[in-house]
Amino acid sequence: MAGSVDAQYVIVSSDDRDYTKDTVGYTTSDFRVKLPRVVDTRRKKIKVVDMIMNNGQYSVETTRRKIVAYIPSIPATYTVSLAVGAYNATEIASDLQDKLNTAGSGDSAVFTVSYSSKTYKMTISLEVSAVATAFQLKSLSSSDNIGRKLGFDYASETSSATSHTGNSMVQLYDLFNTIAIQQFKQNIVTTDSTNIPKTYMFRVISRSGESAFKFDDDRYEFIFEKDIDWLDIKLYDQSGALLRNNGGKVVITLLITPL
Repeated sequence: MAGSVDAQYVIVSSDDRDYTKDTVGYTTSDFRVKLPRVVDTRRKKIKVVDMIMNNGQYSVETTRRKIVAYIPSIPATYTVSLAVGAYNATEIASDLQDKLNTAGSGDSAVFTVSYSSKTYKMTISLEVSAVATAFQLKSLSSSDNIGRKLGFDYASETSSATSHTGNSMVQLYDLFNTIAIQQFKQNIVTTDSTNIPKTYMFRVISRSGESAFKFDDDRYEFIFEKDIDWLDIKLYDQSGALLRNNGGKVVITLLITPL
């Protein structure tokens, strides 16, 4: 993979991560990969061109994290907010259930929130009682309401029911993630939009609702004058925390081209 080859692709998979380099073992968001043979990167450019990841984590942001449940028969409105952070879908369901039940405890309103790993949809249900007979999900069009991202449509606002299931799957993917590769520390071509030099970061943009990511920015290229035979890779979410992808497989494609 050197010398006369004009361009070469290197595919890196978290399935091939090296457990012998650390007594604890690496996760699929923090791992080391031994390349099958030394990659000749002398006087060449290297960039990330593709990443595929089973995205099992969801980002909840300050601007969109509320759910509003309204029970006409009481009447009562319960507005609850998820804490900012990264969740998997089951954690979102559990947190929402706890917060709705805390909010409704004074009226003996009991909610159950569940997530289906088969349909990828969220369901919010109300336990029927003498005072609580049905509920609606309100304010779905509000900019701070997370209901639409959980898959609920506007029909849930006007239709009272004992249970509401999302019309579409949960889609709370980060707008971008960052790949950090320790060996890519030198000779970066440019900086990002904030003019802060990125020593070894590749920013990747998520395609909405998909597990694949795209790389449209040629600024994230690096120039090397030495060979590499292994890579240390870390994945971060858009808040800068280590990505919680729940062990999902990660495949990264690198493109090496002559200067």
